[in-house]
Amino acid sequence: VAEHARDREMPFEAAALQLGVLDAPGLVRAVTVQLERRLLELFRWRNGHFGFYAGQEPPRDGMRLDVDPIGLLGRGLAAHMPLTALGAYFTRLGNPMISRVAIDPFPLERLRLQAREMRFSALLAQKPARVRDFLRANCKSEEDSETALRVMTLLYQSGFILTDGVSHATQTAGSEGPPRTTTNS
Repeated sequence: VAEHARDREMPFEAAALQLGVLDAPGLVRAVTVQLERRLLELFRWRNGHFGFYAGQEPPRDGMRLDVDPIGLLGRGLAAHMPLTALGAYFTRLGNPMISRVAIDPFPLERLRLQAREMRFSALLAQKPARVRDFLRANCKSEEDSETALRVMTLLYQSGFILTDGVSHATQTAGSEGPPRTTTNS
C-alpha cells in the first residue's frame, strides 16, 4: 500500500481504499483508533503546548471521525499521570480549598467517569474542603487517593471545581507561568 501511494503521489488512506485493502468504514475505524492513540499520547508530554490557529480552514476532503476528546481526558490522566504527579499538582497550588462550581460547564457524563470516579465526584460536590483534608476523610488506600486526585485534576481543569474560589481558566489566564516550549511528539 505504501509503495502504491508513493508511486501515485496519493495519501496512504486513498491508496488503501483504491487497492481494496480497506473499505470506507474500516478506514474510518482505523483512523479513529490512531487519532485516539495520538490524543492519549499528549498526556505523556511533560512540557510543550498546542494551539488552534485563527483563519486556518480544515481540509475540505477530510473525513469526520467519531472521537470525543472530552471523554479521552480521564483515560489520558489514568494512563499517564502517576500519583506523585497528581499530588504534586495540588501541592504546587498550596493545598487549596476545592469546591464545585454553581453551574457545570457541560454535562458531567461527557467525561465518562467510572463508578469509583463518580463516587469521588459526588463527594466533591457535597461541601468545600482543602485537598489534604478531603483525601484524609475519603481515601482508605493509595488507589483511593490516586482516583480522588485524578478526579480532582480532571474536574478542576475542565471547569467543574474551583480552587480557593478560582477556576483553572482564570488562574491560567492570570499567571505568567514558566516559559512555554514546543515539544514535537
